[in-house]
Amino acid sequence: MQSHSNAALRDAVGASLPSVFGDYELAQKLGAGGFATVYLARRTGHDDLCAIKRIHSHYADEPDFMKMFVDEARIARCVSHPNVCAVLDAGEVDGEVYLALEHLMGEPLSRVGRALMRRSARMGIHERLVLIAKIVAAAADGLHAAHEAIDADGSPLWVVHRDVAPQNIFVCYDGTVRVMDFGCATAAGRLFHTAAGTARGHIDFIAPEQLRADAVDRRADVWALGVALWQLTTGRTLFRRESHEATMFAITRDRAPRLRDVDPRIPLRLDNIVAGALEHDLAARTATARELSEQLDEFVRATTVQMETQDVAERMDALFPGGSAAQHAIVSRARDVLEATYGAAPSGWLDSIARGMRDRLGRRASRAALAAVTAVSRS
Repeated sequence: MQSHSNAALRDAVGASLPSVFGDYELAQKLGAGGFATVYLARRTGHDDLCAIKRIHSHYADEPDFMKMFVDEARIARCVSHPNVCAVLDAGEVDGEVYLALEHLMGEPLSRVGRALMRRSARMGIHERLVLIAKIVAAAADGLHAAHEAIDADGSPLWVVHRDVAPQNIFVCYDGTVRVMDFGCATAAGRLFHTAAGTARGHIDFIAPEQLRADAVDRRADVWALGVALWQLTTGRTLFRRESHEATMFAITRDRAPRLRDVDPRIPLRLDNIVAGALEHDLAARTATARELSEQLDEFVRATTVQMETQDVAERMDALFPGGSAAQHAIVSRARDVLEATYGAAPSGWLDSIARGMRDRLGRRASRAALAAVTAVSRS
């Protein structure tokens, strides 16, 4: 699912919805991205909701965009990991190409970072840094799974995301983290190839070798995570200048300032981790996303701040008061619309009760109520 603010979600109901799109019943428009629109939907005859990503119709005659979209599906379906947004299905309906993605409730890391800076006076710097490290470590685990992906024959795909940025890292209200949008990824045998010298993606995060049109491997994604860590930690932009050209020049020529030169309160251990990810010399740069994740996990364990998945969930609730409830309400309304229009999907009565509790009460509050219902059903 694409990332959207709660306000955008509330205002995004399409006038022509609900409607049927191939094998899917569309309930609500969630928003539009660079070249696709995302809808909350369910597969006909199924209960679980998903996100349907449809390419904009005016790109139908643009073969490069269509091939990039197909690439996203082919690559992402080869990656199965808890920290990667799952691609459930892909296909074409009346000339429109689509992806079916798992539906996520949460916020993009870019929005989490802004919320953290707004609350910096109330959240201690060490708690903030540990939260950032925990989230980026999880994203690095997801990227490592993509980098290690193989095809159906067991051959390496050599995936590189190439567009890693906080906008493409999603932090869910349950404390889990997903890497999203492999539309700019490169892989062996991919259909779409970026023209030499053409930069695609969030330019602030593009690795120097990518801008120089040199050979690109997984270390480009490590660099992007390093930029994300630097910016989230300091609350400042790193290489952004007054123009794209000046930004690209800075990325290829300038060394990133050390974190402790920007803020002496930042622990040396974290400073060294980020510096390793931002090495221009590929031989000196942190070699893999797994290595970066392990370094960040060690930093988290060495602190006195507790930061497990449940702790991330609690910080999300504090950063976005009412956000989880608002998104659960959107899901509940979408289910009501679908059931009123197309009828209830087949499911057991206890599953229906559990689903309703999750939608209306939220994940944690529903547990106790569901346990009570289960106990009564067994008595």
